[in-house]
Amino acid sequence: MSAKDSTNREWTSADFAKAKPAASMTAAEKAAFPNTRGAQKTPTKVPVSIRIDPDVLAVLKAGGDGWQSRVNGILRQAVLGPRSPSGSPAEGMTIKIKAGRALGRERGFSHVKAR
Repeated sequence: MSAKDSTNREWTSADFAKAKPAASMTAAEKAAFPNTRGAQKTPTKVPVSIRIDPDVLAVLKAGGDGWQSRVNGILRQAVLGPRSPSGSPAEGMTIKIKAGRALGRERGFSHVKAR
C-alpha cells in the first residue's frame, strides 16, 4: 500500500495481467465511471513534459484549478506578445492568483503585484 493512500494498494504483476482496455468495458462498467472525460474530439493542445522550479510551481498551483492553462497563457504572452494571432487577448494571460500572489511576494518574486 502507498504511504499516501492506505486504501489503494499498489498494483502487482497479476493485477496488470488482468487489466483490460477501457474500450472493452461493458455499458454497466462504463456507467460506474460517469465523470471520465474521454478523448478530445479535436485535440487543440499538445501534451508536453517540462521541469519547473518548485517555488514557481507552488505559486502557479496556489491559484487553484486551471494552473496549466495559466502556464499556457504566460508562455503565449511571452512568445507571441500580448495578443494572440487572432487579435483577441490570449486565453489565460491574466494570472488571477489570490494566495499565489502573497506566496510569490513572500518568496521574493518582484513581478508578483498586489491588487
